[in-house]
Amino acid sequence: MTDHYEFDGQRELALRFGAEDHPPILFVQPFFEEGNRTRLIIAKVMRAVAAAGFRTILPDLPGCGESLKPLDGVTLDNWRGALKSAAVHFKNPAMIASFRSGALIDDAATVPHIWRCAPESGARLVRDLMRTRLTASKTEESEETITLAGNVLSRTLLAELA
Repeated sequence: MTDHYEFDGQRELALRFGAEDHPPILFVQPFFEEGNRTRLIIAKVMRAVAAAGFRTILPDLPGCGESLKPLDGVTLDNWRGALKSAAVHFKNPAMIASFRSGALIDDAATVPHIWRCAPESGARLVRDLMRTRLTASKTEESEETITLAGNVLSRTLLAELA
């Protein structure tokens, strides 16, 4: 089922499973292409956890998933603020479950427990994006943005991740 939360004057979507009265667990998927590749697996995990009596929520972060915010205007603080807003909107989750690079922002919300699956550093994420860029036949750059692995990113976000 789809749900939503508000951040920075914009409505962001969230995938949700489980009954409203069950304790919530907030999921954070990896960024960029890895998030696209793992979304189905994470949704299956969410369904299984919901069947065990929890409410599971996967918020789309600004510039990711179905968000209408352009990725080239996003900063790490935007993602952290959005996760915090989602946690407040969904009634202060009992836990955050983050995957890979999602672990870079999972401490933005105050929750009793954080579970990290194969956490990845921002520096490693940037190295992987740069490596992908080297193998691409065409790249686009400006003073404010750079295209890496098909993502138009702000240089600010890259510097924050590194």
